[in-house]
Amino acid sequence: MSQLVTTDHFNSLDEDIKYYCSKIYSNDISNEEEFLSVLSRINVTNLIPLRDVNRGFISEIVGHDLVIKKFNDKGKYDSDIIALNSLQNLNCIPRIYCYREKSFLVMEKAKGISLIDIVEYKIEVDHNQIISSYKNAYLQVLNRGWQDFDLKLEHIYWDITSERIMFIDFGQYGKLEKSNLYIENALNVGISKVMCDFNLS
Repeated sequence: MSQLVTTDHFNSLDEDIKYYCSKIYSNDISNEEEFLSVLSRINVTNLIPLRDVNRGFISEIVGHDLVIKKFNDKGKYDSDIIALNSLQNLNCIPRIYCYREKSFLVMEKAKGISLIDIVEYKIEVDHNQIISSYKNAYLQVLNRGWQDFDLKLEHIYWDITSERIMFIDFGQYGKLEKSNLYIENALNVGISKVMCDFNLS
């Protein structure tokens, strides 16, 4: 079992959450009664299978704006942890708090609503504002040397209050050739994909 790795954001968590994160999916629970006591003080939802159930599950720590992504099978080799660490401190990227390699990670829950829900439920939004915000956000990601090779509206969230785009699901992110031409092409592909799915093309 790999060691728990914590980031600079970990210390901002409540003590009960930190304790839970240090024990979850590990074999070092020395006092099961204490662990169950912690579980009774924090609200963890049931595990929700990801679209590809071979890759893992997601659960939420309710009231703390945190999600836990548990990897299994081929999901262990996704690039979530590496990409998230590399993209930290961009306001379009969730904070990562801790992780065990090839096991799980705890990160910030994306605020707002997914773009796929905006489309499916015909929610009134300023599409041009979203496209502009997406362009600026994705350009930050590309300039850090990463590209999303699984562009989907369900992986993009829009927070109407903060007018902020946030990305989720980094399993299919890959390293990008950091040339101006390649970045421009990758950005245009992303914008075209979002506009097409938004029925704006």
